[in-house]
Amino acid sequence: EILRGPASHLYGSEAIGGVIQIFTKSGAGKPRPNFSVGYGSYNTRKLSGGLSGEADGTRFSLQAGQTESDGISAYSSGNPGYLDKNRDSDAYRNTNVSAKLARTLAEGQEIGLDVFGSNGRSHYDGYSSNVDYYNDHALSAIGVYSKNRVTSDWHSTVRVSQSGDHYNDFAAAKTVFNTDQNQFSWQNDIKLGVGQAMLGMEYLEQKVGGTTRYAVDVRRVESFFAGYQARLGLHSVQANYRYDDNSQFGAHNTGYLGYGYQFAPQWRATGSISTAFKAPTFNNLYYPGSGNLDLRPETSLNKEIGVHYDQGVHHLSAVYFDNQVKDLISYPAPTYAVSQIQKASLTGTSLSYQGQLGGYGARASLDFQSPEDRASGRLLTRRAREHASLALDKRVGAWFLGGEWYVSSYRYDDDANTRRMGGYGLLNLTAKRSLDGDWAVQARVNNLFDKRYELAQGYGTPGVNVFVGLSYQPK
Repeated sequence: EILRGPASHLYGSEAIGGVIQIFTKSGAGKPRPNFSVGYGSYNTRKLSGGLSGEADGTRFSLQAGQTESDGISAYSSGNPGYLDKNRDSDAYRNTNVSAKLARTLAEGQEIGLDVFGSNGRSHYDGYSSNVDYYNDHALSAIGVYSKNRVTSDWHSTVRVSQSGDHYNDFAAAKTVFNTDQNQFSWQNDIKLGVGQAMLGMEYLEQKVGGTTRYAVDVRRVESFFAGYQARLGLHSVQANYRYDDNSQFGAHNTGYLGYGYQFAPQWRATGSISTAFKAPTFNNLYYPGSGNLDLRPETSLNKEIGVHYDQGVHHLSAVYFDNQVKDLISYPAPTYAVSQIQKASLTGTSLSYQGQLGGYGARASLDFQSPEDRASGRLLTRRAREHASLALDKRVGAWFLGGEWYVSSYRYDDDANTRRMGGYGLLNLTAKRSLDGDWAVQARVNNLFDKRYELAQGYGTPGVNVFVGLSYQPK
């Protein structure tokens, strides 16, 4: 699920620019295995398998996978620290496992468990050196929850979780940087005579440790939030408020107020205003070689107006946004040390479409924006003024064929706008064929025309590459 725009009023500090949520699939029905294997360019290998279903009233989903690749050179020939001996490929590997268990104890009463773990190694080139550096990284998360229908109109969800991000870097000397957090949340959704209310609280404890001594190595955040949304004839309203008390950066209040009007059967106009904030992470503050102890929290005021069209399979929207950010955290070249832009302005228009055109499934977006430092008028680091995407897919006999086209205008890699990165366009193609009811083969070609482009100046990106896979997924 992708939520665009500031959402601190719902999720707190980390949601100043948007939220991406990933939900582990729940098992259902007779237990069924799944399996996939694939191979592609740069000697890339992928293998995954799992089992999901329901047994004795317990729904479960278990999955494990392994990815390895010889990779590409981390530095490109445009990097001033590039040496001929840096032409080696920088390999990557990752092993991951995830699990979800859920059991319904009675109607409206459910308990569950979510587990995730990932362990990997990434190689990279030493700057102005031919030494092959690498880092080991481990991510983990475990959470338990209880969903309870207190009354027919009151649903409660309690969740307790723990997660970790552990990083060991093996360069000139070993560097350890570990962050862990414990979290408790309680959310209540209550149906009212008109609309629905939400009330809740969260408690978050974050810890950092490693080879560096930290001025503050533990911080706690206590949060309370409330919301209301309703549909009143042709009108829809939403209001949210959240209070976050951060032991390191103080208290912050954020809110959202939105309104929609259905002025025709297929047309809806919307408007909203919201505030958001982001407390500097431990990485921002303390990361060896680039952290900045003097960082202040980012704050923002965002205003949007939009019009939306829904008719059958066609969904079209146009949204104008004006987001004013104070103390924007930045990582400008050439040092990539963390700094802040006192006042930043992000304004523009986003157009999007999803539906069916001439027998093709279609998704398209077009963004025009002015991401600027208000004091200098320069573009913000690595942000383009224009960006567009188009995806088409179509079933042809037993084949499902698709294509994706991404286009971006030029960007700069530094705050002074002297290190320009050219615009680019990438075309990707996909094909999938069902071999029978359960087996399928798929292929993907990325960067079909082998375009040279940069996302960060002096760092490599893949050329044309191919991946072919075989999967088994019982219906």
